[in-house]
Amino acid sequence: MIRSRIATSYDAGDMNKYLRLAGLAAHSLITIGLLLVIVRSGIVVIIARPPSTEGWRVPIDGLLPLILFPAFFHTLVSFVGAIPLYVRKESRNEVEKNILLLLMFFLAIGNVKTLTIHTFLTHGFVVPNSLVAILMVFSSVFTTYLLLITGLFQQGVNANKLQQFIMIGVSISLIVSIAVPLSVNSNDFMAAPSVGNTTLAWTLRLINILSCFNFAAIYLKERTQHNLVRCSGFILLILGQMCIDGRPNLVFVIIGLVFYVAGILLVSPLGKNYRL
Repeated sequence: MIRSRIATSYDAGDMNKYLRLAGLAAHSLITIGLLLVIVRSGIVVIIARPPSTEGWRVPIDGLLPLILFPAFFHTLVSFVGAIPLYVRKESRNEVEKNILLLLMFFLAIGNVKTLTIHTFLTHGFVVPNSLVAILMVFSSVFTTYLLLITGLFQQGVNANKLQQFIMIGVSISLIVSIAVPLSVNSNDFMAAPSVGNTTLAWTLRLINILSCFNFAAIYLKERTQHNLVRCSGFILLILGQMCIDGRPNLVFVIIGLVFYVAGILLVSPLGKNYRL
């Protein structure tokens, strides 16, 4: 009986190890692919100088500072922040670690918007705009949901229900991403794709604000240094993502990137002290 239990624990450990390695490989490939697309698009903007898009949501001169550079930095930081979560076994909070892995993976997925920009600039590597729109909306809804349930689990929700919560989140995100109407063939979407549905955008913002209040309440409930670092990190990450996803504005983009990087540094075990 004892040997059977030991063997089972080893099997589970090996399975978790292989799942982490598979996740790291998938995250690496997506990151490399997106970075290559972003770099090539940036080169086209700088060297080839495509026709002007005056009057559009983002003019051609704004693609590099407002979309391409933030997407490059955002994708890279999301991957770097996830690496310790993939390679380290130990964790004081396995639920939060698993949610963070999904969160950083799908935050990076949100930068598939650069694929339509690449197609618009180069007229090559065509990816259906409808697919890009579905992935963008799915990423936005699912990451917002993950940030919300992270706080809920810290408030006392049974950790054994994580898988059920994840499946609910996937289902909701998939339904919304398919149902929400977007003008995917418009010039604005192709040159500067975004979640243009006003109702959905404001719903996600309100949920994110609710998540910020939730993390603030978690800290006020138990005022420890660990909680201060972790809750501050999640709040900064949420605010940073909201600034990046908002209306294209250089000041908001810079503030968003600073907040996002600070949030990743606080919630991810990048340093010697493993905070999770």
